[in-house]
Amino acid sequence: MPPTCSQRPNRRIQNLTLCQPQRRKRNLDGHAGTGPVLHAAGPFGVHQFLDLCFPGTDRTCLGSTFTGEFQTLWGEVDKACERKSEELMYPPMRTALQYACDVLADMKLPAFRVDYASQQRLTGEAPVGPGLALQLKDSSEMHWTRALVTVEAKPDVEQDPFKHDKAEPSSFITWNHFCESSALVLRARPRCYLLGLGAYGDTLRFWRCDQSSVMFTEAFEYMAQPELVLEFLYASSVFSGGTMGLDTTVAPGAYDVGDLEILASSCRFASASGILGKNMNLRAVDLLSESAVISVPMCDVDDRLSGNYSPGGDVQVVPNTAKSGASEEETVERYISVGPALFTSPSLFGRGTRTWLAVRASVLNSERGRVELADFVVIKETWRHADRLPESAIYAKVHAAGPVFGVARARRGVDLDKGEPQSTHLTWAERLNKFYGKEQYSLRIHQRIVIESIGIPLSQFRSSRELVEATRDAMKGE
Repeated sequence: MPPTCSQRPNRRIQNLTLCQPQRRKRNLDGHAGTGPVLHAAGPFGVHQFLDLCFPGTDRTCLGSTFTGEFQTLWGEVDKACERKSEELMYPPMRTALQYACDVLADMKLPAFRVDYASQQRLTGEAPVGPGLALQLKDSSEMHWTRALVTVEAKPDVEQDPFKHDKAEPSSFITWNHFCESSALVLRARPRCYLLGLGAYGDTLRFWRCDQSSVMFTEAFEYMAQPELVLEFLYASSVFSGGTMGLDTTVAPGAYDVGDLEILASSCRFASASGILGKNMNLRAVDLLSESAVISVPMCDVDDRLSGNYSPGGDVQVVPNTAKSGASEEETVERYISVGPALFTSPSLFGRGTRTWLAVRASVLNSERGRVELADFVVIKETWRHADRLPESAIYAKVHAAGPVFGVARARRGVDLDKGEPQSTHLTWAERLNKFYGKEQYSLRIHQRIVIESIGIPLSQFRSSRELVEATRDAMKGE
């Protein structure tokens, strides 16, 4: 069985706790340095930023009730800043942010907690993490790479990473730190965008990062305008329903799987077949936590074969059960990944490719009691250019005259934005282009593809003869 383009070599499959980066040189253009500066958008006024990032949120209800006490808490941050100590800034900053989160929780919004993150390091990596991490209060997530919002502090205003007009070493060091830590956070769990804030000296900035751009605000003095922090947390929580940019179509953990033993046997079968690494045998509790429930909407605009789809257009989305054999009541296909993602893109901007080996949820809940090779699929998602033909449509055109050897077969593909202009499954590039009056940022659409072709990665060949034979067959097209 030939390897497909969806099967990437996966040399880190044994590490299942975090989606950690492969060893590589730091500060490559895809991660940090001067390259990502081209994706920066700003500075925006704070209210301008909040209106662009979180449209439709009414922040007038906050008033200034809590400004006095909140300002006092930020005063402690300012005192630590005067001592030129980054570590001393984090405790009072955590206290101030936790106060803001508690205020919002009293307003019936989701409750958050603020964790220390500066002591958490990825194995074998330099300390690139932020100082604080925002999580849902009841969440079991602990590591900063799984944070909803990241927070960093620097005692010197010259360390502000968004001052690109002053290419001083301290500024670029912080910029590289920001890019690398943001790339790790975007990679650790499926997201549509990432939020953060940073204190630099006596000033503060907010930022929002997606696959097209990083938007940031102008610097403001947190002692003079502490209420802006409340507005940022309030608007981001209301707009996202408390998810803060997480991809809600991928639910972490397969705890509602009807038959855990079938999921476990799926993992063993895939490992024995060479699809997964030989050491991919997880304990039941680990398999449940590392797997995910992935939703693929069913609609009549699957694939968008015309290639001229325009987000926000008059596209009527209706359930389509003919393609999947699902019942009329279902509007999505649900798949269960067999363990964690096979591959995640290491880049901060771009396609953001992510793939899983998965089976239909209905298979795990069936009475068959086993999983066969034909039950496996690869779920591949990318943030594609809006003006390019969807990858699933390309597969359809390639196979239009009949199956083509060596080319993956896509069952179906769908853009997750559903034609909604404010969908978070679109990058904010179109908003930025309208704001600036020119096509400066590339609009990307979140697409998910179900690929039927399952191959064995070339990295897992068992002998040199097997490698040569597979390479020969691929070259001959047999």
